[in-house]
Order: sequence, then structure tokens, then C-alpha cells
Amino acid sequence: MADIKAFLMDNAFKTKSRHICVSERFKDDDGETIMWEIAPITERENEEIKRLSGFFDGCGKDSIEKYISRLCVKCVKYPDLEDISLQESYGVFGAETLVKSMLYAGEYANLVKEIRDINGFDKKLEDLKEEAKN
Repeated sequence: MADIKAFLMDNAFKTKSRHICVSERFKDDDGETIMWEIAPITERENEEIKRLSGFFDGCGKDSIEKYISRLCVKCVKYPDLEDISLQESYGVFGAETLVKSMLYAGEYANLVKEIRDINGFDKKLEDLKEEAKN
């Protein structure tokens, strides 16, 4: 049996952030694709996002979409989606609106997939939507 010390916060394995290619449309001065940085969140943070999204109150399609966009914003570390100048450049207000304005539909879907993966979710987005219908 393992020692309880393995469960102490300082000893627990921490998943590091990950650099991913969300879109090849964003290039640096040398023409290289700029990678995005994502990181996992704790279940405590996840529950707060769910609560703020109304996820527990009937869990309709709108709640799921709000939850997913808020999850993306919380997990994306770079670029800074809260940056006002970035939001202004897209003519939007708010990080959730920004990420959806910056990315094409397939790019956003890939970002969501990577975020689900880094957080260890085993259910597919379609499964969550199916649960909401029932």
C-alpha cells in the first residue's frame, strides 16, 4: 500500500500546460505558426464554471455552450483572451466572445477537443449534448 504522502499536494503529479496548434492563420514575424498554451483546471474550478453557466439548472443547450466557452477561456493561457486590445481588434467585448470570433468553427472544435483531453474528460461533446436533451 502506498504511503499517504503521495497524495499530499506537493507530491501529486501536476499536468503541465501544453502548446497546441489551434490555427495556422496566426503567424509570428518570421512566418512561424504561433502555438496556443492550454492548461488543465481543478474540479473545484470546473464546478464554478458549471455554476456560472447554469449547467446544473436544467442543463439546456445554451448552458452547455456557455460552459464550454467558459471552460475554453479558463484553460487557454496564451494568447491572453482577457486582453482588451485583442478584444477591441475583433470588435468584441469579453473573452468568451473573443475566442469564438477569433477561430473558425473547426478550429474552435479542435481547441475544445484539446481542452477536454488535457482535463481528462472521457465523454465526447456529443454525449454532453445528448444528456442535455434527456
